Amino acid sequence: MIYTWQEPYFSTLLETDESRLHARILETRSAFEQRLLSPVDDEELRAMGIAAAALDAFERKGRNAKHIPAIRSETESFRRHNADT
Repeated sequence: MIYTWQEPYFSTLLETDESRLHARILETRSAFEQRLLSPVDDEELRAMGIAAAALDAFERKGRNAKHIPAIRSETESFRRHNADT
């Protein structure tokens, strides 16, 4: 299933212009907030949590390719933790 917040999220992850990256991150966070104004089922909430964790790691570590394994690891850890709850 495709959620409304995924378009800006994927645009952020695919952004190649470093000068636009911060604006893309803000757009994605705004899309998360807008979506949460309406009821969200558990599946979408989990997907949003995983995406938010990836976005946080992406923002902290930057786009540097050497950080991609760490971002994946943090995202996977978040996913496992939330699957248990």
